[in-house]
Amino acid sequence: MSAGNLAGHTVLVMEDEAIIALDLETALVQAGASVARATSANAMQIAAQSPLSAAVLDLQPASSGHRALARLLKQKGVPFLFYSTHGPEDVTTMRGAPVIFKPARSEEIVSALALLIGGA
Repeated sequence: MSAGNLAGHTVLVMEDEAIIALDLETALVQAGASVARATSANAMQIAAQSPLSAAVLDLQPASSGHRALARLLKQKGVPFLFYSTHGPEDVTTMRGAPVIFKPARSEEIVSALALLIGGA
């Protein structure tokens, strides 16, 4: 799979900031992906019920909700990355998950996801 080509893949975007979520969704759709948008409030339900190829998770240091979601994704064999202003504090749960720090160009995230999916 070439970098940036996500045709036929579904990507979960868990992001509470609407403008950031919309920007990511637009870039992913342009790369051919289907997008399942979620907030921290409904991400577990969407991840449990949806067939996913990969996920982009907003890491929120004040919350531990991302840990349960990361565990669920790992159990389902879904590769994921963090898109956040902060690095993960819990390295055991997050081991192996790339972190892209905000702000970053959407193309960087699309390329990273293509690599994750291609290597999964």
